[in-house]
Amino acid sequence: MPEERQCIFDQFGVHLTELLQLPYWDPISFTVVESMHILYLRILRYHCQVAWWMNVDLEDGETISGEGTKSIVRPSDESMQKGVGALAAGTFAALDACTKPVLYHLCQDRNLRRASMKRALIKTLLNWKTDQSLRN
Repeated sequence: MPEERQCIFDQFGVHLTELLQLPYWDPISFTVVESMHILYLRILRYHCQVAWWMNVDLEDGETISGEGTKSIVRPSDESMQKGVGALAAGTFAALDACTKPVLYHLCQDRNLRRASMKRALIKTLLNWKTDQSLRN
């Protein structure tokens, strides 16, 4: 019997225990992943998108592609030019003075992730600006 147990362990990486002999015991279904690791390791995201086939398009416009069901009307050319100037300045304060639609379309024009929150849009644009500076 010890040789058989070692063979099972070598083949499957699992020790045979009496619990596994019980017909109603399913260790995969009965295992709970604690909340810290389910979020940190992105297990929840995987389960939602792959295992449970949940649609990732949210109504708030924050998706992987940034395209949601809500469309934001493009601001005037004058407002967009002010936004381009704020982006050129490259400071949080300059971008924070812009409206959310301006920030959204600045991201969209550069094929960047678009979020539903103004702070996230500013962060995305500042990261892009930094990346552009490093490339030049």
